[in-house]
Amino acid sequence: MVENKIDAGEHASQLSAYEQALWQWARQNRRLSFEAKLIFLTPEGRPPDSRADQQLWVAMGYKDLAAALAQAGRDAPEPGRTLLMLYVSTILKEILGIASRIDEVDSVKQLPFMKSVIDQGSPS
Repeated sequence: MVENKIDAGEHASQLSAYEQALWQWARQNRRLSFEAKLIFLTPEGRPPDSRADQQLWVAMGYKDLAAALAQAGRDAPEPGRTLLMLYVSTILKEILGIASRIDEVDSVKQLPFMKSVIDQGSPS
């Protein structure tokens, strides 16, 4: 489970409410032994405010997320590789303020698989 906080902090008991919902889902779906990772995602990777939440939730920054996705995308087949790289580019540019190589919509339209997606998706 990922709680994404870009411009706001968590409100009282928010993370524990998510934990309860997750365990309720596990019980209802008879997944009592599943392993869950609770990720607290923020631009800078800050931990949750509450000490109790800090023990259960793993703090992760967008720079780490972008690096992990870029690494995963190296061996991904198309169109998944390009879509991952576009998402990484968006994280870098829009959230972290780092210039990216793909920052024009026109350059995305140049990609071979995007042409067919755009052509098929355009209204007649």
